[in-house]
Amino acid sequence: MTLFRTAFYWFIVLALILVAGFWKSYFSRLGAIDHLTHHFHAVAMLGWMALLIAQSWLIRNRKNALHRSLGKLSFIVAPAVVISGFMVTFYSQATARNPQAEPTVAIFWFGLFLAVLFATLYIQAIRHRKNMKLHARFMIATAWVFLLPGLARALGQYIAPLGIWTPTFYQMMWIPVIFGAWLLFLDLKNKQPAGPFLFSNIAWVVNNIGWISFYNMGPFRDFAVWSASNLG
Repeated sequence: MTLFRTAFYWFIVLALILVAGFWKSYFSRLGAIDHLTHHFHAVAMLGWMALLIAQSWLIRNRKNALHRSLGKLSFIVAPAVVISGFMVTFYSQATARNPQAEPTVAIFWFGLFLAVLFATLYIQAIRHRKNMKLHARFMIATAWVFLLPGLARALGQYIAPLGIWTPTFYQMMWIPVIFGAWLLFLDLKNKQPAGPFLFSNIAWVVNNIGWISFYNMGPFRDFAVWSASNLG
């Protein structure tokens, strides 16, 4: 039960990281951004974080009926997160200076991974909505999808300029694995369902391997280049 009671605070911290990370590039210059893709993605992203915070607070305070009623909003917000995630990924690829450059293709891979992972975790959470332990764990795992985009920008904009060491983006990609491994350890220790965090960890490990190998293979690179011309 400790996991569920503290999730509320962790979701607030994550929301603050997101706002801080995207403050300079998005929130501080809303009027200068005229492409609806980014606005759609921002609204969906913030909507999901607001839903996670509200839902975890309701469970923390044993307001289960209201939790179930509010949860119906996820049928709108979750698809918006997935669709906008794909949209912003393809848009970024289409507007990249060099769609064939390794960093560009790697980010394209990562964007697709986040959208697919979020969709999969959400579907599993809804599938197991009558099993609180499984449902809650899959929902918690969706939050990690939002961590790296905000954290990487926040560290790069506010910490690195101070001369303080910051991890590389690839090193940060192992943070969800570390969190997941710790939570998986606690679940195994306490004889709780291990499936959700085990699945999440495996997915992140596959992504991290893909970041340094799969994305650079011919077929995926060709798809990235084709996407830049046809799906942006």
